[in-house]
Parts: sequence; structure tokens; C-alpha cells
Amino acid sequence: MYYHLTQEQRIQLSLLTHLGWIQRNSASVLGVSPSAICRELKRNTPPSGRYHARIARFRTQARRRAANQRLRKLLGNSELETLVTTRLQLHWSPEQIAGRPQGGGLCPPCLCPNYLRLAVPIPKCQPQLFSTSIL
Repeated sequence: MYYHLTQEQRIQLSLLTHLGWIQRNSASVLGVSPSAICRELKRNTPPSGRYHARIARFRTQARRRAANQRLRKLLGNSELETLVTTRLQLHWSPEQIAGRPQGGGLCPPCLCPNYLRLAVPIPKCQPQLFSTSIL
């Protein structure tokens, strides 16, 4: 399982790397796997080559913001949001919405079925209750 370091662990890692500890020993002290330490140092060490906890936090936050931007395609695009919402109300599947021609052209290529499942809450059908009567 992938594990994110906490800010406290980043501070401790920064101190341990400045003291010259190897990654495996640092991982043991912090209670994480050596691969988590390797990944943290690889992703968050600036070009200067010295790992700093504060810089690591900023770099991690920037990566998370960039990763989450892909889920915001419908925000700010009211025409596209209306199109998707209308078709969902007509009980279209995400695959149909993503692939159906729209006015001579295809829906924007940014809309794939998996994106629609993540971005738009699709209401589940409520099962109808049938009353059974015994004659």
C-alpha cells in the first residue's frame, strides 16, 4: 500500500539525511518502508540536492493540486455541464454520453466514461416496493 509521509516524518527525514543516515536506517526509525523514503527523496529533493521538509511539503501540495485539476472539467463550463446533466436525467450511461455525436461532432474528448463516473454523482435507481397480498 502506498503511504504518504506526515509533516513530522518529513522533518525527521530532513534531519536524518543531513546527519548522513542511509535511507534504510531512516525508514526503520520513521517506521515506514525503505521504498517510501526513496520515493519521498526522489520526488521532493530540489535540484540543489539537499532535502528540506518545508520544500517537500510545497512540492507535494503542488503535485496534488495538479492531479486534482483533471476532475474539474465540468466546473466553469456550464454548456458541457448542462449537456451531461440532461443526458443523465434521460438515463444515458456514461459511455453513451462520452461517445454520442453532438450537433455533428463528438462530445469533447475530455469526457471519458470513467471521468463521468468520478465527476458527476449518478443517482441510483430506487427499487420499487411491491405489496403482496394473500388471497
